[in-house]
Formats: sequence, structure tokens, C-alpha cells
Amino acid sequence: MIKEAKLSESDAKVCRKWDITSSGFAYIKSHEAEYLKLKELKYNPNLKRRPSETTVSVDQKIKGYVTEMDRRHIPVTRNFILHVARESYHGKGLVDFRGSPGYIQNLKKRIKVKRKILHGESNSVDELALRKWEIQSYDRICEYNSKDIFNCDETALVIRMLPNSTWVIEDKENNTSNHGVKKDKTRLSVLCNCSLHGEKRKLVVIGKHARPRCFAKISYDYDKLPVDYYCNKTAWMTSKIFTDIIQKWDDELVLAGPKVLLLLDNFSGHRIEFVPKNIQFLFLLPNPTSLSQPLDAGIIKSFKDKYMAKGHYAKERENLPFMDFFFKYFF
Repeated sequence: MIKEAKLSESDAKVCRKWDITSSGFAYIKSHEAEYLKLKELKYNPNLKRRPSETTVSVDQKIKGYVTEMDRRHIPVTRNFILHVARESYHGKGLVDFRGSPGYIQNLKKRIKVKRKILHGESNSVDELALRKWEIQSYDRICEYNSKDIFNCDETALVIRMLPNSTWVIEDKENNTSNHGVKKDKTRLSVLCNCSLHGEKRKLVVIGKHARPRCFAKISYDYDKLPVDYYCNKTAWMTSKIFTDIIQKWDDELVLAGPKVLLLLDNFSGHRIEFVPKNIQFLFLLPNPTSLSQPLDAGIIKSFKDKYMAKGHYAKERENLPFMDFFFKYFF
């Protein structure tokens, strides 16, 4: 706006374009240097009020603090920001500063700071160690054809958890509550295994019960399942289960002929005494799996997304109205 005012012959045109009064425009021009300084400090240009020099000084200190914590991958909380602000204002003689919720809201507008949810574990990765592992493993991986390089990984599947958001009808007379319900955290473990070429092996599902009620439909004949089913008290992978999986797969490969390389996580459940003839293990580093584990790069997420959409297909198979199907399987 200030640049346009210098190029324009009429201040009235600038006022009309930016929807500002002539008095307001005159005030901005008289404090041009201060507004340009705020622009250099990357302040929000849409602020209605110009902050004081004390506020600008404290805001820059908070901004520097947040930037440094972000560089070090250390989470910053609201209380940390208020502590820095309170210490800065008190140092300038403003002992009445308390840090109200309104202060945080205005701070967000001034320096464009926001709260975000942290995802994954990639910031904990030792990238140097990961690069060394890649260099050391490269020659070994190159010995195999792409169709003979496999990767397996377990994931937890919460089979009955409902979404944490919903759609409601806005009605002032009949305002519905936004309170949720206790989430059902019934969990199964699923082992996914696929090759670099795209071959998908049968899923392995681990539950807590040897004879789930739903298996009565197939007379508890596990051979009729589209997955390999195991069970234990924790519904998690153990050395015993993994040994059985590898033995069966190795028997298949011995008959078929090819030898394969299996990339897998380095955890106790994958450490087995059985030595397969046609399967070679290549263990990933313990911490960098968020970057080095291929199945974590979107394959498992795609599998879970398809599982969440299973209701549409199951409903069509059973030919039930959607509401009847929903309450049958989820309640």
C-alpha cells in the first residue's frame, strides 16, 4: 500500500483499493518507517493496530525462541511461550503482565505462530548411521533380483474404533452435544509382506482368541480364511509365531527354487533360532525405521485406508441396508 501511494497521483484511489479511510491512510504514511520495519520483521501485514516497541521486542524474542526450539526438534508448549514473555516483560518493568488467553491469540496474529501436531519419529533418526547402513547393505541388496527382495513389517489394527469427528445438523433449537464416547481399542496385529516387484504375500493376523466367535461361520477351519491366523495373550508378534511363518515360507521356496532377501525390523520377535535355506535376513537399524522401512512409506497406510472402507463392500455382499449393517458389525 505504501509503495502504491508513492507511485499513485491520488491517495483517494489507494484508499478505495485497500478499503481504508483517508485518516487511517494519513496515519500510516506518517508512521511509514515503523510499518516498513514491521514488514522486515515479517509481521502479519493485516494487523489493525501497530504494536508498541516493547511488544515488538518481546515478540522477536519469542520468535527466536520458537525458531531455535524447532531447529533442535524440541516441542514448545503454551506455558513455555508465556514464561519467555513474562520474563521479557518483567525485565522491561512491566510487572503486571500475566499472559491471558487473549495475549496468546494476539501473538498468533502478530508473528504468525501456530500450534501443530507432531507426526512420526523421523526427527529422532541418526541420518549419518542410516547412510552408513545403506552403503554397507547396497552390494548385498544388488545381488538379488527385484522380485526376490521382500520387506515385512507388523502394524496394529484397531478394528472397532469409531472416528473422532462427526457430521451434525446445525439447529439452535435442538443443539446436539459434541461429547464423544469411550473408544473401543480392540486390537489385532497384522504382518504385511511384499516384494520390491509388487508381489503380495498372504497377510498374517494375530489376535488374542483361539476361537473367535466370528469364525463359527467357517466352522473354525482356518484354511478357509484369506489370511494366516495366530493367537496369543498380547496379540503381538513373538519368536514362536515368526519361526512358524518363516518355516512355512521357506518350505515353499525350497520347492520353487529362488532364494530371497527379507528386510525386516531389528526387534526381539524377529530373532529366531531357525536358519532358513532360501531366506536371508537383512535387519534394518533400530531407530531409523521411519525412513528406512519401505512398508512405512505409505503401503501400510493404504492397507488401513482400504480396511476402513471395507463396510461398503461387506454391505453389498450381505445385501443389508447400511444402518442395519453398521449396527450389526460395530455395536
